Amino acid sequence: MKKLSISDGQIRKINNSSDTLIVEFVDWQEKSWEIIFQEVLAYQNIGAENEDLADLIELPETNLSKYMKEIELDEQKINFCFISAWTNFPILIILADSYIVREIS
Repeated sequence: MKKLSISDGQIRKINNSSDTLIVEFVDWQEKSWEIIFQEVLAYQNIGAENEDLADLIELPETNLSKYMKEIELDEQKINFCFISAWTNFPILIILADSYIVREIS
């Protein structure tokens, strides 16, 4: 797996199908990447497209994972969070098992 620097990059597009979510991402060097999240339970997009990013982190719990527990869809998933460079808050939260990264030529 390639190491991807999220800092100073932007999400260009988000596509979902079935249990997969594909995030098209451009890094600070203008290289394009696909971040493919697998076995996705849910995601929450809070204006993530074209926003400057600081990081991609894993959190033990988010408002989205709390909500999923409340409606009894509490599967063991990881909270992947894209963090805004401007607010330092998550702007895209994905509950999934894992992800892979692929450079787009």
